[in-house]
Amino acid sequence: MRSFVLAAITSCFALSANAAFIDHELVGISEYDVLLDFPANQYPNSTEITDQFSSSGVTFGTIDRQPFQYRTFDEFEPGLLSGGYLFLPFDNATPGRFLFSQDVSAASFLFRTNPRETTFGAYLDGELVEGATVTTGRLPVRGDAVTDGYFGFSGIVFDEIRFVVGGPGPSRQAAIDNLAFNFADIAPPPGCEPSGFRPPKCDDFDPAVVPLPASLPLLMAGVAGLVFWRRKKRHI
Repeated sequence: MRSFVLAAITSCFALSANAAFIDHELVGISEYDVLLDFPANQYPNSTEITDQFSSSGVTFGTIDRQPFQYRTFDEFEPGLLSGGYLFLPFDNATPGRFLFSQDVSAASFLFRTNPRETTFGAYLDGELVEGATVTTGRLPVRGDAVTDGYFGFSGIVFDEIRFVVGGPGPSRQAAIDNLAFNFADIAPPPGCEPSGFRPPKCDDFDPAVVPLPASLPLLMAGVAGLVFWRRKKRHI
């Protein structure tokens, strides 16, 4: 039921004019439910980051489970990065991942690499919903010297973002900051009691399987006994 409903919603969003890939912008999404700006000295330098932000609705990693690292801003030339940030120190084509605990409808993040072609993808239940391959790195943007920018997706429903820093040779590292995202407002399937999550999450509902109240068998036994007593009384 959930997959069918989400597939229909995803198709509508994908065809909407509001669906957009956020490509090297100077600012991220302006309205969000969660913003992670990784302040300076939040963790010791090079701390491995996996599920420390799960209470905020997201975990970090790669397909082969290589962890991100927390770093304090001290090694990049001036740009949009500031304070602390997440660093992915791989030198291969392993996709980095943001895994959201609930479906989201928009997400943006500050992203920096060496000059590379980077592929971004938004996924729902493991299936690609939207993707793009763009140039990232220390390149001029709109005639200025900004070396990083905001990337992401909006106007679609997804629960994961993956990125692959491509190109030959090493130095495929990536730095991430200011991750912001919005939870998707999705109604639960008909007949399903929503939980306290946003968006509502609930177990699959089968109207043919309804649990009986604990007192119902006793009530039925009492009714049967009363019927038997009345019949017996008539025959006396």
